[in-house]
Amino acid sequence: MKTTLLLSLILQLSLFFTAPANALGRRGTSIGNGGVTVSCVQEDGSVVLDLLDLWDAKKLYHYRAPHLSNNADPLQVAIDYAQIIDTALENSDDPYNVTFQTMEDRVNYFARKMDFKNNVPESNDTREILEFSSNCSPVQVVNFMSPTHIEVDIDVWSDLSVINRAALYLHEAIYWYLRDRNGADSDSRRTRHAVGYILSNGKLDSPFKLPNDARNVQFCHSIKGDSKTWATQLFAYRAMDGKLTMQFIQLDGFRMLTKTTASGVGPAPEGAANPMESKSKFVFSSRLKSILDQEGGVRMTWSGNAHNVHLTGLLQEYDVLNDDLTCEALR
Repeated sequence: MKTTLLLSLILQLSLFFTAPANALGRRGTSIGNGGVTVSCVQEDGSVVLDLLDLWDAKKLYHYRAPHLSNNADPLQVAIDYAQIIDTALENSDDPYNVTFQTMEDRVNYFARKMDFKNNVPESNDTREILEFSSNCSPVQVVNFMSPTHIEVDIDVWSDLSVINRAALYLHEAIYWYLRDRNGADSDSRRTRHAVGYILSNGKLDSPFKLPNDARNVQFCHSIKGDSKTWATQLFAYRAMDGKLTMQFIQLDGFRMLTKTTASGVGPAPEGAANPMESKSKFVFSSRLKSILDQEGGVRMTWSGNAHNVHLTGLLQEYDVLNDDLTCEALR
């Protein structure tokens, strides 16, 4: 019975989600959470070493990280980018905003706690999106077993360029944030995408900040838990074009690093401007729209009484979403 329902959900929402065609879908057994480099042997026998984040950035998204002088301080470079992330995350309309350690503090903490070793154990949490070519292979550089147990391979670290070291600082800070307090990220794909995007000077729009023209704003969150443990949190509002828009702060435990929305036509014109005021059941379906957060689709069903919502959907590579929310008016 459960299998039938799951297949039904996947079929219903297949229009809203497309997984990468060449995804490997390998999760493996995670031992800590790490940073991985890609070592590629060139035709002349030389070796090029890139953090997997920057390798993905070039191969998948055509991002280009800046060229830095060998005299540049990689820690300061990482701090400068961490401050940009912090500015976006601190810009908040969330009435239950829960304070996290800043990204800058996480970068500094990681730098202090690096314990240089030989032969750092594999974390098996990369879940690579692309196959490596025959001349390239992954090499573990960090295993973040806990905030007090962070192992760094001294030989790999010594061979990293300034930009790769800066990227590694940023990788560990972002990945830690996405896992902190029961965050749902169990592999580093979103972290790697974020690092490549940010180091290519990509702009982050705050997931917590509402547009100035947002109307009929509701704040919705999981019924289970409290403000520190809600799996899903979002704003529901009318945009200036009349579309009903969901702006996600967190989706099934996945924290958003930038503005992530789902939008559509919404109720019929003769209905209430705010779907929460509608007396009849209302169903809303949409693909997710985001620069770098979750790919997938959601279906939200308003019950027609009180401010209760049922949320279903598919996230990256068929992580199934199923949550009950309650909503309150903000403005």
